[in-house]
Amino acid sequence: RAQIYYQPTPGSPFVFRNISFDVEDSTVKALYLSNREKFSKITSGARLDEDSIAYERDEIYKLMRRNGYFDFVRPYVRAEIDTNFNNAKADVKLSILNPGDSTHQKYILHDTYIRIQPSSGIVDTNFRPEPILVDSQYHFYDYSHFFKPKKFENYLFLERGEYYNLDNVELTNQRLFELNVFKSVSLDFGKRKAEPNTLYSVIDIIPLKKKSNRLDGEYTFNSSITGVNVGLTYQNRNIFGGAELFEVKLRTGFQFDKNVSGGLKDRLLSRDYQIGASLSFPRLITPFNIPAIGKNGVPHTKVSSSYQIYQLRESYKRKTIATTLSYDWLEAKNKLHSFSPINLQYTQGEISQALADSLFNQGNFYFITTLQSQLIASSIYDYTFNLNRLTDLTNFHFFNGNIEVGGNLASVLGNLSKNVDEDGQKLLLGVPYYQFVKVQGDYRIYKHFGGERQLVIRFNPGIGYSYGNIKDLPFEKRFFAGGSSG
Repeated sequence: RAQIYYQPTPGSPFVFRNISFDVEDSTVKALYLSNREKFSKITSGARLDEDSIAYERDEIYKLMRRNGYFDFVRPYVRAEIDTNFNNAKADVKLSILNPGDSTHQKYILHDTYIRIQPSSGIVDTNFRPEPILVDSQYHFYDYSHFFKPKKFENYLFLERGEYYNLDNVELTNQRLFELNVFKSVSLDFGKRKAEPNTLYSVIDIIPLKKKSNRLDGEYTFNSSITGVNVGLTYQNRNIFGGAELFEVKLRTGFQFDKNVSGGLKDRLLSRDYQIGASLSFPRLITPFNIPAIGKNGVPHTKVSSSYQIYQLRESYKRKTIATTLSYDWLEAKNKLHSFSPINLQYTQGEISQALADSLFNQGNFYFITTLQSQLIASSIYDYTFNLNRLTDLTNFHFFNGNIEVGGNLASVLGNLSKNVDEDGQKLLLGVPYYQFVKVQGDYRIYKHFGGERQLVIRFNPGIGYSYGNIKDLPFEKRFFAGGSSG
C-alpha cells in the first residue's frame, strides 16, 4: 500500500491593475461612473476574484433598473480580464453593451391596475366588478367583495409620471404582504402601445381567508402541581375592509395539587378565566392630520381590552380589567417608535384573613399589598434602534429605551372625589391608585469574530420612582434579576 502526500505552494494572488470602461451610451456611462464608488469592489490593487465581477454586474443591473431602464438585463454587462503580464496583475475592461443598434431606453409609469381575487383563487367569470379609481391612477377590481381600495393607497409606490424604479416595485410588494391579509401578491408590467417608453402596471392579489378559528391546549406539571390550559382564538383579518385585524381570545386554566387527598374537586388549587379582544389598524388613527408614513414600514394603531378572573382555592380572588391604546411606527428601517398613551389596569382583590395573617407572619407584608385592589394608569413611550439587525452576524450597536409615567390623571380625578381608605390613601373607583415614573434602557454592543462567533456586551440600567398616593412601585413595574435569562 502506497501513500502520497501533496504540499501545494501557492503563488502570489492576482490583483487588479488598470480598470477601463467601454460604455457606448453616454447617458448610461455617466450614470454608472457617478455611482460606481458607492458599490464597486473592482479597484486597482484589490484581489482578483469572480465574486467581485459578479457583484459588479449585479449592482449595475440594480442601478439601471432603479433609474428607469426597465428592459436592462445582466448579460448587457461584460468583463474582459487580461492576465498576460506574468507578474500576478490583471487589467480589466468593463463593458455595458447597447441593445442592438439602439440605446437603452428609460420608461415612465402610467396607471396601475389592481385585481383582488377571492381567497380561493377562482374568479367567477360571470362577475366583473366595477373599477374603483383611487388618486386618478389606481384602478381597483375587487372580485372578493371585501376590500375598500382607498385604505391601500398609502402602500402603493408606483406613481404615474415617475420613472420605473425597481426599489419601488419591491417596496410595494413588501408593504402589501406586511398588511397580513394577502396570501399572494404578483406585480407585472406591460408596455403601452399608444405611448412609447410608457409602462402600465398590474398587481394580482389573492387574499387570505377572512375569518379563522384556532383551538390550542397545554398540560403543565411542576413537582406535585399539574395543570391544564385551553384557549380559543377567533380572527377576522379584514373586518372593516382596510386590512384591520380583529381578534377575540378565550382562555381558561386549572391547577391541581396531587398531594391533596380526595376527588378532583378537592385537589383543585386554582382557576383562571380570561377573555380579551383587540382591534389593530394598519395606519395611525389620531385626532390630528398627520402625513402617511408607510414607506419604511406599516404603522399600527391597536386597541385592546381584557377581563380576567383568578381564584386560588378560597384564599384569594382577583378580578382585573385592562385596556390599552398603542401606536407603532418606523421613522427609518432601523428606528422603531411605540407610544401607548393609555395603559389602564383596574384590579379588585379579595384576600382571606387566614392568607393575609400567614403572609404577614412570614414577613411578606409587601406581597399583601400586591394582592389588594389597585388602579394602575400610565403612558409609555418606547424607542428601539437596530431591531432589524439582531440576527445579523456583523458589528453593530443596539438600543432600546422607554419611559413610563403613571397616575397623574388619576391623581387629578382622585383629588376631586376626595375619597380615602383607612390608610389615608386616596381612592379612584373605590381602589387606591399608583403614581410613579420609570425609565429603563437596554444598550448592546455586538462584535463579530467570523463564522457564527459573536460577542455581545449588554448594559441594562433602569430607575423607578414612586410618589404621591402610594410610596411603592406597582409589583409589575419593579425591576428583577436572575432567572434563565439573567
